[in-house]
Amino acid sequence: MKYLSKKTAGILLPILLIGFTILLGFQQKDTEEYFEIEGTFIGKNTKEIILIYGDANQNTKIDTIAIQNNGSFKSKGTIKGFTSANIKGNVKSNSVEDPNYVFIFIEPGINKIKLEENNFKSIKISDNRSFKLYKKLYKSIDSIYSVNNWKAIVKQRNNYYADHLVFPKNKMLKDSMDYFNLKIDKVVNLINNKKREFITKYAKDLVSTFVLQMEFKSNRIGVKDTRNYFNNFSKSVQESSHGQEVLKMFQKIERSLVGNKASDFEATDYLGNKLQLSDFKGKHVLLDFWAGWCKPCKKNHPAMKAIYNQYHNKGLEFIGVSFDRDEEEWKESIALENLDLWHQVLGDYRDSDENAIHNKFNVMPIPAYILIDDKGYIVGRYLGADRYDGNENGRDGIPELKQKLQQIYSKS
Repeated sequence: MKYLSKKTAGILLPILLIGFTILLGFQQKDTEEYFEIEGTFIGKNTKEIILIYGDANQNTKIDTIAIQNNGSFKSKGTIKGFTSANIKGNVKSNSVEDPNYVFIFIEPGINKIKLEENNFKSIKISDNRSFKLYKKLYKSIDSIYSVNNWKAIVKQRNNYYADHLVFPKNKMLKDSMDYFNLKIDKVVNLINNKKREFITKYAKDLVSTFVLQMEFKSNRIGVKDTRNYFNNFSKSVQESSHGQEVLKMFQKIERSLVGNKASDFEATDYLGNKLQLSDFKGKHVLLDFWAGWCKPCKKNHPAMKAIYNQYHNKGLEFIGVSFDRDEEEWKESIALENLDLWHQVLGDYRDSDENAIHNKFNVMPIPAYILIDDKGYIVGRYLGADRYDGNENGRDGIPELKQKLQQIYSKS
């Protein structure tokens, strides 16, 4: 498991969300709101900065802003409520830790900004509650890192891990690595709890939905807890554009959890035949999400073949859903891995369409397995399909799948 550095943890996740979801509005509004930026820049070698934000139509806007001789700069546009934004100067890298890069929030009205060359992280924004609260949160998180000597324990863990790879049977190395992993987990838990406290305390502020979405998308807060936090938000926050986006996210995931009816889908198999999930009503179906480039998937293929051979005659059907990009490479992988025993369909993981199979079942990463019963209900999610079921079984994958199938077919 990789752990983010102190700086990256405070910056990276918000940036990954820009372009995918735009933070909008303390309250849902039908009319767009105007914002202005009145900036003061300190530095001699920067002639312009780039502002990237979500506009009123939820499109990503890129604004190149000239810096005047007196150091002033201005920009204006339309948003709904408030929006997350990036500001770039003379960046020397694509890293979010670049000294001429910063993540901020923009609110309606006038945003007065002070920015310093090679020190963008020290940006000052007047009367911006969202940014002040967000900085307050990450100041407390930085304190946790500092008090617990984060860099030192991560470095020590990594050193033991590297040695353990060379000498995997050395118990002392493994025990030492495990010891520092426990210390790291303790710090991570403290930080996760700090964010949960923030979400609860600032339930009337939209910035709390932003933090919730980061934690939810990173699988640090489960579906049930996300719903509970959302229910605790003020009505204006729930009804905001971003609040509705969070609602849509966890409702979609809830529909694909164990106990719910499996969404039907239609696809063309590798032989050119049309198939639908509903065609298999009356039989148990295992959805096997894999790819030819996925080494863990290949490692599991012998076990999957054994399961298929054991239960197919008793009514178990397999549908392989490949994340391969190229159709010919996909077919070559089927032949090479001898996976033509069962149905195989192509489902490119890059497809953002809600009707794409992996999106209907919220699968990522792979390998992932979803078991559907003879009445069409989801009865098991395993490995990569288990990421949203924090308190459910499935993490161990194939052993739990085998146990479930044994329970099912021992009754028949």
